[in-house]
Amino acid sequence: MIEYRCAVCGHDSDTTICRHCQHAVDRALDAITNLHTHLDPRRPATPPGERVRGTGEIPLPINITAVDLAAPARQPTLTHTARQWPQDHQGHQSVATTLDQWAHDWRDLRGHGERLPSPTVAELSTWLKARWGTWAAHEHPAAAEFADEMTELERTLRRVTGIDRDQTQPVGDCPGGCGTRLRATPWQTSVECRRCGTRWDRGQWGELAAAIREAA
Repeated sequence: MIEYRCAVCGHDSDTTICRHCQHAVDRALDAITNLHTHLDPRRPATPPGERVRGTGEIPLPINITAVDLAAPARQPTLTHTARQWPQDHQGHQSVATTLDQWAHDWRDLRGHGERLPSPTVAELSTWLKARWGTWAAHEHPAAAEFADEMTELERTLRRVTGIDRDQTQPVGDCPGGCGTRLRATPWQTSVECRRCGTRWDRGQWGELAAAIREAA
């Protein structure tokens, strides 16, 4: 029964965040975890020979946006403490800090006395993902804001790393009966069918993919 308009995409939904947008956030969190490992300060922020906008200066020897994004949680960004960098660079909050802030918010709002994970991107992403579809997407007052922020964070990481798409591979047909061909990337902890919502954990779809290769 349709009772809501999805707060993210505006389509009819049976909950405040539709299933499609819930799955999109799951995929964004998986992508964020992987893309974070590819942040490379040595990758030029501007093409060779191009001057930094508004400064007249040659490109910096490191990509300070990548440095900012890769910083540990709750640590000031490099650009906030290094006065020699161009003044038009506004700096970015680190990925770990962004996820850590959401984890603290969710823990406090849920009021279950939950123990927070280690403030690493991988641990925080896993912790948030486990609570997103089961609680936050349905009950958190800023669920749409979280969805938008994760989408934007993934987009930023793709721009900075130069990885414009996921390298997914087929892992088998959906066991839920709809026959949808499932695809996954090596870093995913689970794969979920976008059509019917059936989810497999890594062990299950890994075994399926191995069986398909053996049969072939």
